[in-house]
Amino acid sequence: MAVKSQCQPFDSEGRYWVGIDPGNTGALAVVDEYGDAMGWTRMPIIKVGRRTEINVARLKEFLPYPIRGEEHKIKVVIEEVTSFGMGRTSAFTFGKNLGVLLGVVSCMGFPMERPRPKQWQKVMLEGLAKGEHTKSSANVMALRLYPQLSDTLKIKANQGIADAILMAEWSRRISMKGG
Repeated sequence: MAVKSQCQPFDSEGRYWVGIDPGNTGALAVVDEYGDAMGWTRMPIIKVGRRTEINVARLKEFLPYPIRGEEHKIKVVIEEVTSFGMGRTSAFTFGKNLGVLLGVVSCMGFPMERPRPKQWQKVMLEGLAKGEHTKSSANVMALRLYPQLSDTLKIKANQGIADAILMAEWSRRISMKGG
């Protein structure tokens, strides 16, 4: 199964949460107010010379486009990660890409949340192994909640999709509780 690169059409009456796992191997995923997966994709990346950059046009195509004045119905969750342990070039690329994501989301007028990995993982991976097993635990939980991702998550390069959809679901749950 190919990775969905477009979301399902959005109902202007609904509410949506977009999870973004930043970085070249990251991903985006959208859930609606009922917790249903609306779409997912790997981070849209293009090659520019020897470097890679986020393809802003593809990013904007994927994101739900709100009706003017209804931006509040879409909340974007971008994981707050650092470049600690990366080489200089990788850290620079990561920082630049994160800046692009923050800029696009801000320009579209979406409310934004920036949880640290442990913040959303504490809730979404409760009862599952963490530490060196966090990635596989995220896959397990994503498959429990979204079995339609089974073919997608078999591919190691799609790991970011599990994280992105779990972040979106984490934010949805908190929002629906009123917190």
